[in-house]
Amino acid sequence: MVRGDAWLIWWEQTDAQPRSLFIDQALADDLWRDQLEVQRLSMAGNPCRLLGRLVDVWRTRLADVGTELKALKPFISRPGHIVVADTSALIVPAPLVDANLTQLAGMPANEPVRLIIPILAIEELDDLRRYGRPQARQLARDVVRVLWDKKLPDGGFQTAHVGTTAEVFVDEPSHVRLPENDAEIVARAQYVGDLTGHQVAFLAADLGILMRASAAGLTPARTPQ
Repeated sequence: MVRGDAWLIWWEQTDAQPRSLFIDQALADDLWRDQLEVQRLSMAGNPCRLLGRLVDVWRTRLADVGTELKALKPFISRPGHIVVADTSALIVPAPLVDANLTQLAGMPANEPVRLIIPILAIEELDDLRRYGRPQARQLARDVVRVLWDKKLPDGGFQTAHVGTTAEVFVDEPSHVRLPENDAEIVARAQYVGDLTGHQVAFLAADLGILMRASAAGLTPARTPQ
């Protein structure tokens, strides 16, 4: 089975690369499972048909991964100390995009800071302004209005401090969320740190998620209630 042998040789040469390059091992694990299927093939039952299908699937999948990586390059290369905000850090009377993040997160003064808001936090804001308690609903509406008013054409937000940028981190198409929102937002902050190679400060008002963040290796920073 020449084509099957070629597939297995390719897998042996390729398997270590995604495991060393990617934080998420799902790609390499799926590839490993497919090579097991190829090993079980015999000449009976037209194995070339399955092999042809696998080749087509992996060509498409690897091309999609390449597209995702190219899209992430500007995000990864942007300079600045990173602060990831939880939803609870956004529900404050004074807009977080106007706050002095170097003080809140204990960052060095006069150095660039990136405020990164996971898209899930924006979605939670939307839910709060529709279904939250009256006070939280009004605060969420105010925050959403401020963010919309400060939105820039590149998807970021205008901030009040020179050297501070603010942006939303949108999930990549292949991302599968964790079932619990606090765990998901902490995991997204970890992912930002893994992508950029920088220590990440995690900003929140709620103690529980700050403890999760600390346990995950992030630097916890609590906003005033």
